[in-house]
Amino acid sequence: MNIPTPELTILDAVRFTAEAWDLVKPSTITSCWSKTGIISPYQSYNIDSILDIPSDNDDENNEDIIQHLIERIDPESTLTADEYINIDSTLQIEDRLSDDEIIALVNGEQVEEECSNSQV
Repeated sequence: MNIPTPELTILDAVRFTAEAWDLVKPSTITSCWSKTGIISPYQSYNIDSILDIPSDNDDENNEDIIQHLIERIDPESTLTADEYINIDSTLQIEDRLSDDEIIALVNGEQVEEECSNSQV
């Protein structure tokens, strides 16, 4: 068959993925997690109880919650919540695109060869 296929972009893929994810019912996700044994089929499905997050969670202790989750994932980790939150500021990336260059690329416009070193 010689059927032409449309050219797809990353944006198309993101939209397809988002649309597909919206069709997944919460009960399907719960059932899958239960069948894997990650969570008990008899357990309450409140996410805070699954992750064992303290019930007094509010915006002021988000860093404490993140630290708690880091320790649950890897008890021997030396990563702190503050380091996790600010990880992007420690990355050294050359040739970053400016906001205008990103917008131009998304719109399919030509961008100059050299990228600016401005922060995104």
